Amino acid sequence: MNIEVGHQKMPNFFIFLRTVHVARTVASHLVWHKQRMIPQMIAERLKSTLLRIAEMNPSGFTFNPSEGRLTTRGYVVATSMTQGCIGKGGLFRVVKFYLSHRNYYIGGWKNEDGQMQFDASMVYMNIEEAMQSALCNGQRAIFNLYTGQEIMASAYSSYVSIAA
Repeated sequence: MNIEVGHQKMPNFFIFLRTVHVARTVASHLVWHKQRMIPQMIAERLKSTLLRIAEMNPSGFTFNPSEGRLTTRGYVVATSMTQGCIGKGGLFRVVKFYLSHRNYYIGGWKNEDGQMQFDASMVYMNIEEAMQSALCNGQRAIFNLYTGQEIMASAYSSYVSIAA
């Protein structure tokens, strides 16, 4: 049996193939759209969450996005890839970095100029591992979440070489 499409007569089989092709095209477009939209939605939600956390913790915070909670234990080492991220634009850059490097934490604090500064960081439970990472990443200090204080990498490396 043939069906007339426009001025052409097409067998049912070709109509079926055309329908399948259209359905696949629509489905692949929806998948592409979903893959593009979901990260944007995650990024927006994460940014708004981090802005609220920053408002409540201007002296500083370390957030574990994977677990959705603040981290209060360990030694924080910032990555050099997100240094100097200030304000909302800086937060966008850090969130974008996090979305492609999910094993990082996100931290923030109010800097000397009174602006919020953000960075991606790693948290170590062992101070030696944290210092080794800091020295490898060219960081001048790590942050001790137990005491709430910075530990200068140069002072620590001098202390370790004297003790050895």
